[in-house]
Amino acid sequence: MSPATATSRTSAALRAAAPAALALLAVGGLGAADGGYRPAAWGWATLAFLWAALAALLLRPRVELSRREAAATVLLAALVAWTALSALWSWSVPLSLLDAHRSLLYLAGLAALLLVGTRASAGWLAGAVLLATAAVATANLAHRLRGTGPLAGEESLPIGYANGLGLLGAIGVVLGVGLAWGARRPAALAAAAAAVPAAAVLLLSGSRGAWLAAAVALAALAALRRGPAAAFPLVVGGGAAAAVALAYARGSERERYWTVALGQAESAPLVGTGAGTFARAWLRDRPEALGARDAHGLYVETLGELGIVGLALLLALLAIPVAGAVAARADAAAVAGGAAYAAFLVGAGVDWHWELPAVTLGALACAAAPLLAGRSGDVVAGARGRAVAVGAVAAAAAVAFASLVGHSSLDEGAAALRAGDPASAERLAARAARALPWAAEPWRLAGEARAAAGRTDAARASFRRALRRDPGDPELWRLLARVSEGEERRRAVRRAALLDPLG
Repeated sequence: MSPATATSRTSAALRAAAPAALALLAVGGLGAADGGYRPAAWGWATLAFLWAALAALLLRPRVELSRREAAATVLLAALVAWTALSALWSWSVPLSLLDAHRSLLYLAGLAALLLVGTRASAGWLAGAVLLATAAVATANLAHRLRGTGPLAGEESLPIGYANGLGLLGAIGVVLGVGLAWGARRPAALAAAAAAVPAAAVLLLSGSRGAWLAAAVALAALAALRRGPAAAFPLVVGGGAAAAVALAYARGSERERYWTVALGQAESAPLVGTGAGTFARAWLRDRPEALGARDAHGLYVETLGELGIVGLALLLALLAIPVAGAVAARADAAAVAGGAAYAAFLVGAGVDWHWELPAVTLGALACAAAPLLAGRSGDVVAGARGRAVAVGAVAAAAAVAFASLVGHSSLDEGAAALRAGDPASAERLAARAARALPWAAEPWRLAGEARAAAGRTDAARASFRRALRRDPGDPELWRLLARVSEGEERRRAVRRAALLDPLG
């Protein structure tokens, strides 16, 4: 082999392996940061994915996608845009724009995986997600062996949510079985071994939804491997529908959540009440004093918050990798990735996994495997297309950077306030307000810091500014009542009671 040939092959191998690093970041990096639940984590993760996408746009001599890859990217971009646009009619502008930022993270992640990857990347992607799930699961098992404390979610660290950890375990199990099935002995043993910790946390999580998702996904894996082309989408669709029906029929808390979400959809069927607003609908309409921020079901929550339009965009997006897995069923890694993605489709229907980026991005990485394996180069980006994409990446990076600064400042300010340093908390709140001018949280933090310092008038002014940005937040009205007197206090108490009768 000539040096030039060897160099070319090495370069091709590195390009094929590049998405694996992004998958490790998505699942392992965000998994170690509470599953990526807090907004500060979205900022650095989004910037990392955008940097990778920008590098591919600028450095690769040829940027090509299949029609399915292009459609998935466009639909996810449309969903992000619709989520952000819902702020125009939302019950809470800050909550809707916050949801849009999380969706932007998913768009950056999927776009980076597809732009950086090649047709040979499917195996690397599936293996990387399996390795990352094994790492997160091993960290959880080590934590359990050391012993857990009384804090909620501590037994589910590093994710912090038992059902989310269970679904991540289900994804790992399905990937392990899928990659081991029919592989040569060393590769099969390695895949099976990597799936062992994932299987352990799946069982220990106690998550019935994750167990059902794993069962449906394993059946879907068999359908992809052995059944007719129509079997896989039928198993996935039937399994997701059965999971939703069982969760609703059992009379659990989900029935109450979904009743409220369906009430949102009834009040605004086409466009919904705005992204992120289930939390407000729940406080207003909940039948008992039970806290909840999400409807514990991606599809019903999307219908309530983003209406029929939003749900249609979401379902069209999620269906594309299902079709891609059927088309690429000759590739073992694509089959494993497609089946693992099916576990997410089932689990997301009965829980709030969309709000856990480590889980959702892991599922999107699995979905990217069959899309990359079936790449045909139908869509080739020319100079104008690259320029538009670079501009979009730059704009998204500016949003992500501002969000990173703002939410990091909020986290640091809250920590300073807990430590008894209201002056630092107020300074950090001011920085957050400059980075997030639409948000109410910086002014809430400033008000709490000023109240802690005994500056009641200044605290009252801060809470008023927060309420101008988010007048539907009952907690802000309660905070205003605590630093007010007379009629203003009575009005704030009445408003809080109207927004949250059981608060």
